[in-house]
Amino acid sequence: MGRNHVLGKKVHILILTSNKLNPEIRTIEIEKPFEKIVEKKVYVQVEVPVEAKKEVSDIQFFIGSRVARDIFMKDKIAPYFSYGLLTGIQIHPHDNFKYELGLNANQMVNDDVYSINTGYALAGAYLTTGKHQGFFIGVRGLSGIVTNQKQQADFDGGGEGRFGYENPHFSIGFGAGRTRYTTRVGLELSMKL
Repeated sequence: MGRNHVLGKKVHILILTSNKLNPEIRTIEIEKPFEKIVEKKVYVQVEVPVEAKKEVSDIQFFIGSRVARDIFMKDKIAPYFSYGLLTGIQIHPHDNFKYELGLNANQMVNDDVYSINTGYALAGAYLTTGKHQGFFIGVRGLSGIVTNQKQQADFDGGGEGRFGYENPHFSIGFGAGRTRYTTRVGLELSMKL
């Protein structure tokens, strides 16, 4: 029985026997085995936190302006410079399709005649190249009234074809169409909210 003490390269063994009163101490030289040093490349995979993309709602409100060169077909003098506002909602139920519902009010101005005002409720359907970003093409129906400075008013309705480009923040579109009283050709710029 005994206790070993490791000190460097020497191992001291204390041997106790029952025959002797004094313990026998022996020192043994040992050589440590040669340790081969191996360089290992350790690859650590660091996960970089990815920012979550802000989800764009399938329903977006928009507000914008329309600048156009419209023709009022009941006058011999044409065309009119037309400007106006529009607002509404766009619904994107699928990646390549969208609807819109809204309102559009315009003022048609010509220096030689009375100015004419138009106001429409609008509904549109479009094919798109992306759910919230890309090109679109489609049709829009218009139903409303037309008035002049003489306080004369009448029902006006029709439609237009439209194409353009949009992303989650803005939309630019070109439209051409016809109603009972006007031929419409204009550019719309809208901001999405």
